[in-house]
Amino acid sequence: MVNRYAAYEGEATEDTPVVLWLNGGPGSSSMLGWLQEHGPLLINATGGLFENPYRWTKLAHVLAVESPAGVGYSYCKASNTGGSCHNTDKSTAAAARAAMQDFFATKFPELDKNPFYITGESYAGVYVPTLTKEILDNAPEINMQGVAVGDPCTDNVAQQDSMDMLWYGHKHGFVPDEEYDLLWNNCSHRSPSAHTLGRWGANVDKSQLLRMKRLKDTPPTPECLLAERKFLLSTSQAFSQEWEHAWINDLTLYGPAAVVTWGAAGSLNAMTATYMNRDDVKKALHVADAPAVTAWPGPDDGWTYTSDYAACNADAPAGTPSMIDFYKVKFPCHRMLRH
Repeated sequence: MVNRYAAYEGEATEDTPVVLWLNGGPGSSSMLGWLQEHGPLLINATGGLFENPYRWTKLAHVLAVESPAGVGYSYCKASNTGGSCHNTDKSTAAAARAAMQDFFATKFPELDKNPFYITGESYAGVYVPTLTKEILDNAPEINMQGVAVGDPCTDNVAQQDSMDMLWYGHKHGFVPDEEYDLLWNNCSHRSPSAHTLGRWGANVDKSQLLRMKRLKDTPPTPECLLAERKFLLSTSQAFSQEWEHAWINDLTLYGPAAVVTWGAAGSLNAMTATYMNRDDVKKALHVADAPAVTAWPGPDDGWTYTSDYAACNADAPAGTPSMIDFYKVKFPCHRMLRH
């Protein structure tokens, strides 16, 4: 597998830390964080670039890796013959570890002694600790110093309620107390998030996310059915990112519109995609001749990702390790930031 990355030298001294950034998904390009959040240059209102006054490169050398294989301009062996990449938590960690070894040994050997930190958000809550374990176990030459994760997938049990859109809607004022109590406690209805599927890809059946899960074997009472329909109506199908008529942006809740496609003219996503697909940008990133690269951000329709651990994976068998187990074993004395 070949993980593509962008790297930018920091503005401090020679012992400045090296920070790896990973977006989540799975299936989200890390160039999103690079060009829309913390990178040295961000997409501006006209689709060009402007200098970010809050750039992380004021404090660190920063690189963003497109991972897992098949996301963005990264690719796998199957890509050479027109096939798709199929990834798991374990294969992704191993590929990213190999990429980091190459980064320090071949691409930037002058940084091989610098402190190294791994950061990320969302499903990178899995990427970060699994990659860290891979490095500590198999790449001791890398000066691993700490990790940081934001809104991370961590543990099925600990996050069970917060990964439910009914619970989430009540927390944020979309569901009145009485209706929440009725649906949650009396009706035993739930609304699992898309982040709990444990399987990702264009061909994964997500239709179940457009209706509520009923824990009782008996048919719902008229009162429960009415409350269920009201919840789905008032929350844009439970804050769905899958429903084509979604009208609530579940990333900001009170933002002006729902999450839009990469082709929605005038949106930040569309301007980012237009920039990343420019011929001069692809040439500068050395991806113009990458196999099976058609359009950023990908991945293609045949791409898949399967979770191995009990984090954002409701189908994980009992006893499956979660990220808490990784933290207990690998980070008892390491610096960790979770936000």
